[in-house]
Amino acid sequence: MQSKSLILAVALACAGTAAQAAVPDYMPLGSGTYLGSVGADTHGTPANWSFWRFNVDFLDTATLTVTPGPTDFDVVFGVWYGLESDTANYFDLFSGAAASSVFVGLGDGTDPWTVGPGVPATFSFTNTYGNDDFVLAIADYTDELGSGMMTYTLTATVPEAETWGLMLAGLGLVGLAARRRRA
Repeated sequence: MQSKSLILAVALACAGTAAQAAVPDYMPLGSGTYLGSVGADTHGTPANWSFWRFNVDFLDTATLTVTPGPTDFDVVFGVWYGLESDTANYFDLFSGAAASSVFVGLGDGTDPWTVGPGVPATFSFTNTYGNDDFVLAIADYTDELGSGMMTYTLTATVPEAETWGLMLAGLGLVGLAARRRRA
């Protein structure tokens, strides 16, 4: 009878840690929706930057998805390790001047670090830096007035280490139950 209680306790403990791992740790630093801005030309400085600070444990993988609205043009974004993010101008932001830059957005053929209107951009990275926060910065610029609203979403996957741990714990419990039935 004690082994049944032990198995139940182990199963509950494994389920509790897996449920905690599935919840991403997001702390918004800006609005999720904002008006488009007006730039002098296609290489103008983006405005209306929004920021999210989020945590990725050491050696875990994060997957981020940025989805611009259908009327948004040349959405730019970047991810930094730590709380540093240089948004002084577009070229500094994506030229590597920010030494802690982890990843920059996907290209739309015109500008290498932008995303076309309505086109979601998804990218993943593995945290090899340490246990600290990351910053996601998003902005857009357009050549015409009335660009409408830009909305974006940020999603993360369940960390793989916890997924494997839960799977192995489940297989172990199934094996233990099968072994006890044979005995």
